[in-house]
Amino acid sequence: MLGKRPTIDVDPTDVEVYGTQKERIGWTYAGVRAGRPVLVTWAEAGVVLTGELLAGDQDPRPTAPNWIRQAVAALPKGTKRPRVRCDSGLFSGDVAWAAVGADADFAIAAARNAAVRRAIQLIPNDAWRPATGMRGAEVAVADYVPEGWPQGTRMIVRLVRIEADEISQDPRSQRRRTFDPAQLQLALEGAVSHAYAYSPIVTNLKGPAQAIEAWFRERAQIEERIKDTKLGMALRHLPSGFAVANQVWMWAAFLALTLSVTLQALTGNDHRHRAHGKRLRRELIVVPARVVRHARRLVVRLAPAQQDGPFVSAYQLLRALPAPAG
Repeated sequence: MLGKRPTIDVDPTDVEVYGTQKERIGWTYAGVRAGRPVLVTWAEAGVVLTGELLAGDQDPRPTAPNWIRQAVAALPKGTKRPRVRCDSGLFSGDVAWAAVGADADFAIAAARNAAVRRAIQLIPNDAWRPATGMRGAEVAVADYVPEGWPQGTRMIVRLVRIEADEISQDPRSQRRRTFDPAQLQLALEGAVSHAYAYSPIVTNLKGPAQAIEAWFRERAQIEERIKDTKLGMALRHLPSGFAVANQVWMWAAFLALTLSVTLQALTGNDHRHRAHGKRLRRELIVVPARVVRHARRLVVRLAPAQQDGPFVSAYQLLRALPAPAG
């Protein structure tokens, strides 16, 4: 793990709550009352480095530089130069400068504003190249740098053709934001058979654009971590009316996520697609057994159905670990 460049993923998520008197709760753009936990993870290791609980209407960008500094400081000594990866909700020059100031590189999904759209339209047709690992997608570099961003910043764009009948009619659809508004309207009216979805990234990373875009696409890993904290670690609730109590609840979910990943690593089950909390509890934690003493030793006697299950190999690996010093 230390031989690879670590990736720091920063991503807020909204947790809907009920009740008008709860602290640190606000209305989101989707029209729901929510708290906004922010998860900052070391993507390759799957562990939580830092985080915070915001209100649902609170902009995470002003606080993001602090999270980046804390996350970089929390990485083990000996790791290579980290890469910070964020979605468009953190599209800010201050976030980019915070990464550079922490001796890290950055890649941030660009907000699809008028300047970004103009830059995409000016990309020559012969500049597009097939994307890595994504059929039908193409990648190009646009001549656009946001004002005041660090030197060496560039914009990489992915283009995907979408048939008109595959475009959602729901105005809240996130995919609809990836189209040029004029082109989207023509597709919805049936005037054209397809439209092009654009995904721009602003980054200071060097190297082939296709490789950087393919790496950035792996940001879906943090979506899995967020899903796991909600469905497997109970972060889908913020039960208290007090912000401090909800923050403790959030950190308990983050700790459970980190323990889940650590247990899988210790037992040799650590891989790119890690088990979610529910499966982990079913196969490694909530296992029917009896603990007895025999010859001055603790012995775990499993139910017959568990004799060939993953718990056996995991338990043997844990028992083989050296005792802690001291």
